[in-house]
Amino acid sequence: MNTNQPGVVLRFQAKPGKGDELFQLCNDLHFTGDPVVFSS
Repeated sequence: MNTNQPGVVLRFQAKPGKGDELFQLCNDLHFTGDPVVFSS
């Protein structure tokens, strides 16, 4: 992934009762500092 390219939106749908867990996973991945995983 090239850091000067626009970001990509990924959409996930959580299973019933798993919304907080999915949010935490996505949040943790976003802040790894690895632009290949998620880019701001």
